[in-house]
Amino acid sequence: MDLRVLKYFLFGEYKHLDLVTESFNLFNHPNIAQINPIYGSNLPPMPGFGQATEGVGARQIQFSLDFEF
Repeated sequence: MDLRVLKYFLFGEYKHLDLVTESFNLFNHPNIAQINPIYGSNLPPMPGFGQATEGVGARQIQFSLDFEF
C-alpha cells in the first residue's frame, strides 16, 4: 500500500509552498520477486522448490518541500 500526503500553503495568487510525504510499501509487507522453479529429477521435489528466493521493495518514506511561482 502506498500513501501520499500533500499540504500546500498559498502565497499570493500564483505562488504556493507544497509539503509532501510519500510512503511506499507502508506496512512493510514482503514482496516476492523470484520463486525457485527447479523441481529436480527425483521424487519428491528438491528442498526449496516453490520457495521465495528474492524479495523487493522494503518500506520507503520520502519528504519533499516545493515552492512554485
